[in-house]
Amino acid sequence: KDKFGTNNNKFLTGLTPEMQTKTKKLIAYANEAGYDIKITSGKRTEAEQRALVERDKANGTKLAASKNSPHLQGIAIDIEVYKDGKKLKDEFPDLTNYAKNELGFRWGGDFVNWTKEPWHFDLRRA
Repeated sequence: KDKFGTNNNKFLTGLTPEMQTKTKKLIAYANEAGYDIKITSGKRTEAEQRALVERDKANGTKLAASKNSPHLQGIAIDIEVYKDGKKLKDEFPDLTNYAKNELGFRWGGDFVNWTKEPWHFDLRRA
């Protein structure tokens, strides 16, 4: 059962149909494996992305630094992963392997030219 279903559904709405389907599969897989996934970001408007870019410039980080973010196209999600009620940082290799190998997601934990984002998954082709 999707513990964060109401929250997740509002973020699923703006995603492309392919991204919605794959995100639902990731959530189902996670639930079967004893994890809970909470989507914290999905499709963003240009104004939302600009605000994040400005925040990151002010903080000196390179998280949302791209004005070409896949979030703008509705092909990206940011998530929090929980196990037994505890929020995990990046200790979910079974989920990332499933997301990358079975669903075709690009994982932010593999980023090289950007700050690593273990919470980020998208369908942008490398």
